Amino acid sequence: MLGGGAPELGWLMSAQAVGGLTGGVLIGQVGKAFAPARLMGLSGLAVGALIIAIVNIPSLPIDLALIALVGLTGVGLFVTGQTLLQSGVADEFRGRVFGALMTSWALAELLGMALAGVLGGRVGVVPMFDAAGALYCAAGLLALALLGVAARERASQAAAQPVQGEAYRAG
Repeated sequence: MLGGGAPELGWLMSAQAVGGLTGGVLIGQVGKAFAPARLMGLSGLAVGALIIAIVNIPSLPIDLALIALVGLTGVGLFVTGQTLLQSGVADEFRGRVFGALMTSWALAELLGMALAGVLGGRVGVVPMFDAAGALYCAAGLLALALLGVAARERASQAAAQPVQGEAYRAG
C-alpha cells in the first residue's frame, strides 16, 4: 500500500524498535505518574488507535512516526502487564501463571495467523489490521475497567485492615 519494498519495511521495523527503546527508557518515569491499570489501559487504546491510523494513512513519513509511537506505547502495555502479573501473583504460583499466559499467547498468535491466512485474501489487509487495532482498543478499555475495579477493591481492603499493632495501641 505504501509502494515500498524491503528497505521501507526495514525502516518501519527500525522506527518501531527505536520507539520501543525510547519507551523502555521512559516507562519508569511515566509509570510513576500513572497507576499501572491506567497506564496499561491507555497504552492499549493508543496502540490500537495507532495501528488503525497507520494502515489507513498511506504515507511512509507519517507511518514511520506513528509506528515509532506504537513501539513506545507498546512498552507501556506489555511491560505494565508483566509488572502487574509479577506483583499480583504469589511466588509459588508465578511460574505456572506465566507459563499459562505464554501458552495462551502462543495459541492466540497461531489462531490469528490462521485467521489472517484464511480471511486476508478475502477481506483484505487493511480491514484485518483495522480489526487488530479494534481488538487492542477493546483490550485497553477492558484493562481500564477491570483492573481499575480490582485496584480499588484492593485499596479498600487494605484501608479496612488495621495496621499490625494498631489494636494494641488503641486499646
